[in-house]
Amino acid sequence: MSKLRSNSTTSTPSDIPNKRTRNISSSSTKTPLSTSSNSPNKLSVDIKTTDNLSIDKFLTLINKLTERFDNFEKSFEDKLIDLEKKIESIINNKLVEVKSSLELKFREYSSKFDAKILSISNRLTDLENNHKNYTNLEGSLDIVTAEQDHTNIRVLELERLHHLNDLVINGLDFDINENLEESFKKIAKVINYTDLDSVGSIFRLHGPKSIAVVKFNNFSAKDLFFSKYLRFRNLSNSHIGHNSNSRIYINESLPRHTRFLLRLANKLKKDNWLSKVYTRKGYLFVVKHEGESPLKITSKSDLIQSSNQNKSILLNNSSFGQLNSAT
Repeated sequence: MSKLRSNSTTSTPSDIPNKRTRNISSSSTKTPLSTSSNSPNKLSVDIKTTDNLSIDKFLTLINKLTERFDNFEKSFEDKLIDLEKKIESIINNKLVEVKSSLELKFREYSSKFDAKILSISNRLTDLENNHKNYTNLEGSLDIVTAEQDHTNIRVLELERLHHLNDLVINGLDFDINENLEESFKKIAKVINYTDLDSVGSIFRLHGPKSIAVVKFNNFSAKDLFFSKYLRFRNLSNSHIGHNSNSRIYINESLPRHTRFLLRLANKLKKDNWLSKVYTRKGYLFVVKHEGESPLKITSKSDLIQSSNQNKSILLNNSSFGQLNSAT
């Protein structure tokens, strides 16, 4: 605005020829000028006067415009400031509102989060207590398991001792009029066993055609009879007067668990995983390869390890499968 004002004050009559022309025309209507050559000075004065009046009006107009513009500028600035204040107020109010809402939400979620944390903490405490209880139970279970294993070992040992003086006879032909004592005496004569008084009793275990059990009075007598039978080999029913050449097998009487292991060991021997299987004093022994020391077998794991040089092959072996699936 100051630049515009400066330009207006330095204007000369030559800068506004159109206004001067119009002013001259208007002046000529009001005050007729003489055009005679006798009054040149008076014409010059009138023209200059008209020019000065036009400049003053222009300057006055410019000043009014400038003033109006200044007023407009100030009003605009005031309105802009007022608008800024209103916008700032609205923003501040919104910020306060959003802040309050966020604080409320935060307190709400914080309360829920604290409740969740407390719930998780309680559950962790419960889990820790359960773990302690489980650990205690596990320790108790280990104790019970150890005691059970010890009890099982004692039971097996008592069962072994109960069968220690007994032999079982398989394949002995049944006769409705049979006399087992006489049959035993014939067998004893065939294998050259003479201490007949060492036998306490002989009977069929589960009725006719079942195995016969021979109970000796002591282990030495039983062991001597058994060794003579093993040296004789190939004992058959024909040796004791029966009309049959079927084999008679005599073995040590074993506890149920040992009998189960013996059946599995014989299957492994049949499949050439073991070279020798035998019992002695109620215990089961196996030999992996000829010439090796015998291994005493008391469990399935012992039997697996004794024949487990190539487990991948054994896994496809029928006997091994029965060994693993058996209970």
